[in-house]
Amino acid sequence: MKKNKEMKIYEALGIKKFRKFVIQLSYLLVYPINLLYKRGITFQESKAMTRSISSNYYVGSELSIDKIKKFKNQLWFNSTLHIIGILLIIKGMIISADMLNWLAILFASTFIILNGYCIMLQRYNYLRINNLLQRTKTLYDKKKNNEIEMLKKEDALIKDHSYIFINKKNKGTNVSLNDIINNASLEELQQCREYLAKLGKYDNNELSLKIKKKELKINFQ
Repeated sequence: MKKNKEMKIYEALGIKKFRKFVIQLSYLLVYPINLLYKRGITFQESKAMTRSISSNYYVGSELSIDKIKKFKNQLWFNSTLHIIGILLIIKGMIISADMLNWLAILFASTFIILNGYCIMLQRYNYLRINNLLQRTKTLYDKKKNNEIEMLKKEDALIKDHSYIFINKKNKGTNVSLNDIINNASLEELQQCREYLAKLGKYDNNELSLKIKKKELKINFQ
């Protein structure tokens, strides 16, 4: 993985060790919860389950472009929470400056340092995600281009068919194959190609699927 200067600074400050600590702590905290859902689960099985599920702190086992982007946006949300926490502590210290003792100062300082490291960790993960997105997108684009070529071949083999997008008001709009290609994800293109390839297996000569939350109907005459 290519690292820029910013990532190297975070690593020099011990962010990789802090990341390992946070991950191990999350495994310990989540384990009792996983036991409620699956009795008898071992700690190692709980760790694997936690890593496989997409959440605020884990991408999950499905490394799709959409999942990675969703996790990337979640990093901003997490950072915002930590920044708000730091600002509230600083505000509280200013307001109650006359009543502060060494214990309160120690608590506030520890809280600020921990949240500061959490913010650095979110930023560090954000940079790592950008690198992952670049690699994944290259592979994704290659697969999508291959799928588009196969879809065009299936489309050319079928005569007398049309594509219709159905909106929320149940009104249809005729669209071309290029309209579908420009709007569909890789998974949606695969579904469309598979539908066309299995044309003879459908009774009603009408198929439907979702493209960008719109219903796409493929009518055959």
